[in-house]
Formats: sequence, C-alpha cells, structure tokens
Amino acid sequence: MAPRILFVILSSRRATGAVEQLVDMLSPHQVVIHHDFSKAADFRVDRPNARLIPDPCLTGWGTWGLCEAIVHSIRFGLDNCEFDYLQLLSEACLPIRPLREFEEHVAGGNADANADIIDIESDPDTWMTYASRAYLPAGSLRYRVAQKLRSWYFGDDAQWVERQSLVVLRPTSGGKVFSSLRRKAALAITRAMCARPFCAHVYSADFRPAVGSTWFGARREVCEHLVARAHEPSLRAFFARQAIPDEQFLQTILRNSHFRLGRSNHAISRFSRSGHTQLIRPDELERMFASGRFFARKFPDDPAAPSRLSAIERVSSR
Repeated sequence: MAPRILFVILSSRRATGAVEQLVDMLSPHQVVIHHDFSKAADFRVDRPNARLIPDPCLTGWGTWGLCEAIVHSIRFGLDNCEFDYLQLLSEACLPIRPLREFEEHVAGGNADANADIIDIESDPDTWMTYASRAYLPAGSLRYRVAQKLRSWYFGDDAQWVERQSLVVLRPTSGGKVFSSLRRKAALAITRAMCARPFCAHVYSADFRPAVGSTWFGARREVCEHLVARAHEPSLRAFFARQAIPDEQFLQTILRNSHFRLGRSNHAISRFSRSGHTQLIRPDELERMFASGRFFARKFPDDPAAPSRLSAIERVSSR
C-alpha cells in the first residue's frame, strides 16, 4: 500500500496560481497550507486535496516567526490528518520526479527523516561561517564583534562554497603568514566568546549545534518528536533570539535525535555570490533532474514561467 504523505506548504505571497499548480502536482495526497495573510490578504486556493491552516503565524525571512509557522503546521497535521510521512515545501517548490517515485522512496524506509544538515563544529571554516549565528543573540554587541571576527578570518576575497543545500565561506588568501596568524586569532577569540561561562548557550557534547536547509521531510514519529522538543521553554527562548533560526532550530533537534537521517528530498537552485539562492532558469533544470532528488526550489512565482512549465511537462511525461 502506498504511504500516506502529507504535504505542508509555507506561503506568504500572492502566488495563488503557482500554489494551485503545485497542489495539483501533489494530488491525490493531502496538502495543508500555512499562509501569512498579513503579507497577502486575498490569498485563496480552491482544490479538493488542500486546506488552509487556521490561526497562521506572522512570518518573515530569517525570523523566529518562520519557526513558529513550521511547528504550528506540523502540529496541525498531527492533530487533523492521517499520514505516515510529512514533506515541507515552499510556494516556490515543484516536484521534479513523478510522485509515484517519491512514494516508493518513502515506502523504502531507509531514513526516518530527510534533511540536509551540517554539524557546525565539523571544521574551522564551517564554525567561523555559522558560530556567531548559532551561539550569540542576533544584533547583540557580541554578535557584531563575532561578525567582524568572521570578516577578519575569511578576508575580503572569501568565496561561498555550496555544501548540503547551504553555503560555507572559504578563505582564498593563500598561506601568507599574516593571513594565517589573523585567522588563528579570529578563530581563538570567537571560540572563547562562544564558550561558557561567557555564553549561556544550550549546547553540550550530547546536543551539538547544527545548521541546514529549512525544507525537510519526516515520518510521523519524527514529527511528534520535533513538536515535543520545539515546545521546551529553554530551547524556544534560546533559538528565538538567534539570527536566521529557521536554519538552526529544528535542524539541531533532528541532528541530535536518535532517528535515522537521510539526505534532503530537495534540490536547491544555485547560490548567488552573496550566498542567496537564485530563481531556477530553464537551463538549470537538467542539473536539478540529474540530482536524483524529488523536489526543487526555487521556481519563479509566475505559473507560466518557462522553468515551471518545463519541469511540469518533464514530470507529467514520465
């Protein structure tokens, strides 16, 4: 029997046509949509397999509200829908493989959750890219100092390198003695700033900091675990004050859980030189298809965009 899959779409724009296009691609599976009506009050989706989540949260890029919206949506699904697996999508996502292949993937049971997650402590460059965000309150003096140290560590010619659906900075200044000493000093000072007793963080040997893509999939029991831990006061209070918590909060909980983790179901569009994802162009679709993943992001909002239509035609013809 095919697994029961619940799709959760996070929406905040007036992209009704694009969202309906996505919902049609996900049929016959259930779809619940979290829409921030403060951003677009006239949003409506009229599809038999879709419904809107009541009492939506206020959202915004890199804000705690986005975490609240994800947790609220998962909890709504747990309380109101029968499902075996939940997949989180954005309004800018589309399937890039037939849904039956995704069903087979979920039924295979090789992972309890699928997410691209990076251990922040895996190497010095990753640490310096994300430590200020993971440990220090956004906008605080310590955060600003750590950001300055990050610039000191990487220099002016650092490059963003794609890794696990995110990007990590890499220095390119070579092995000059001054540059090497500067990096070592910046790393040492940042580690001291992020260590107890100077920093009141929630991490330990058994709860390591992580960062990752917002878009994940998980079995029902994983969703129950995420919602339970997401309501722990100490975790909420800590992550609510961090910069871009939607790439840290649930990812850190997942990374430190006992569940089996597999790679994300998403292919992500190329990053700009400033480290932000760009809209998918038609000439990038082959790279997306070759990834072996099941969904891609981020497509233009326009339902008539050539990249969207090409992806839909490719999936529908297989």
